[in-house]
Amino acid sequence: MGEKPRTAQRIGYIDMTKGIACLFMVMGHQMSFSFADMTVVEWLMLAIPGGFAATSFFFSSGSNVINFNDRYGNHPNFRAFRFYLLSMAALFLMSYTYQINRMAFGMWTLFHAIAASTAITFLFIRKRIPTWALMAIAFGFYTVYLVFWTKQLPEMERVRQIEDAMTAYAESYKYALSFRPFVRWLFFHFSFLPWFCYVLAGAATFRSIRLRPHLRPWWLAFYSGMLVLGVTSPLYFNQWWLHDTPLDLFLRHPPIWFGSWIGLAGLFIVGCDYLYKNADDMTGLSRRIWRYVEFLGRESFVFLIWHWIWLTGVNLSWKAIFNGRPLGQYPYNLHGCWIFATIGILLTMPLAIKLGEKWRSLPGFGWQAGAMMVGGSLLALGAMATGNIIAGQIISFGPCLAFCFSYPRVRGWLRKRYTVKSKPSPAST
Repeated sequence: MGEKPRTAQRIGYIDMTKGIACLFMVMGHQMSFSFADMTVVEWLMLAIPGGFAATSFFFSSGSNVINFNDRYGNHPNFRAFRFYLLSMAALFLMSYTYQINRMAFGMWTLFHAIAASTAITFLFIRKRIPTWALMAIAFGFYTVYLVFWTKQLPEMERVRQIEDAMTAYAESYKYALSFRPFVRWLFFHFSFLPWFCYVLAGAATFRSIRLRPHLRPWWLAFYSGMLVLGVTSPLYFNQWWLHDTPLDLFLRHPPIWFGSWIGLAGLFIVGCDYLYKNADDMTGLSRRIWRYVEFLGRESFVFLIWHWIWLTGVNLSWKAIFNGRPLGQYPYNLHGCWIFATIGILLTMPLAIKLGEKWRSLPGFGWQAGAMMVGGSLLALGAMATGNIIAGQIISFGPCLAFCFSYPRVRGWLRKRYTVKSKPSPAST
């Protein structure tokens, strides 16, 4: 994420997987606006494609950790260890601009989870731990999460009884904030657990099929088993996740969805390793479509900001245009907004990338982006504190764009900082 590596560093199906995940995120995030209204079918649309999107995104991030370590881990002139950990630390700190935009105060956002989970996965990979041990660690950490999740069931059931959606949200957020920060960072929303489990499992799987392709059938069998275990888990856990409260969203990894999501993500990655290499092997329209999906995966860092800009703009416009009309009501507003937002994103993503490249090429970009992140964040917080929530969110998109456009510059500086210039030997001199 962030820095755009050279084409030779890319693996086509990893980029493609992230691109598909990005597209599913648009639908899933729009659905999350309408908890109280959705039918069971729409809940399944949110839970299956939406849940698969986030899980496969993290699973693929584990593959990228392996790819980076294989390419640079033992490079004699590049301090890969320091570069990677400091890059993730920079991502973690700079992404607080995104936390303001999402108003996830007191909890981690997607970028925090990506930074922390990939950094810890990188540390495990550097230790050359066997694949079976990595998988045991991943599922062991999920077991810790599951114990915590089970203890929250009484409170989750209480919140489900609240009929008013705003009251349910307030109670859910209040309950989450009643825990100490360390607990929230481990268990709630985009916390370290269980998102780290997906990244570590993805890294272990990708490393295994890359070194030993003949093991792919065994991995297909394993993830098929995980999918079956996930789907059948209500038989022995007696717990489905089809509830319309934010607390269920904050703690959205019960066994049915953990098993189903990781099973689907693993099957998809291993299946792509069999069948899909990159779009350049295709011809005609198929090649153009899948090259664009790969492009979305390569530029997923910008996409994660850009799609929220479009979702926010389309929702506000839809409400203003169709207020009091049938199209302004459920289900037309729910599905209409994500469809139009997706179209707008697909048409304008290349422009967003060019905007970032153009801004980075200007003199003084560094201080401009820094001023935007700091000043814009303060303005957004001020607007939110005075009750102007929508205005605060719109203002915060400026710092978010400065964050995603400047992060590649930070990575570039760190790469240069930790690249050691080789000295010519006396003989060559």
